[in-house]
Amino acid sequence: TGAAIASMSIQTTATGAGSVYATVDNLYFTVVPAPGSLALLAVAGLGSAARRRR
Repeated sequence: TGAAIASMSIQTTATGAGSVYATVDNLYFTVVPAPGSLALLAVAGLGSAARRRR
């Protein structure tokens, strides 16, 4: 399951015509491992398996 943010608002005050508002609703984030991390874990697992065979 991913983390959820119910809502996020950004408010800035413009110097000319007034205020500007931006709103984003229902954001979801899911953790995805980087390919480098997965490769490092695979190499560590292979090294551990080779060491156990000796």
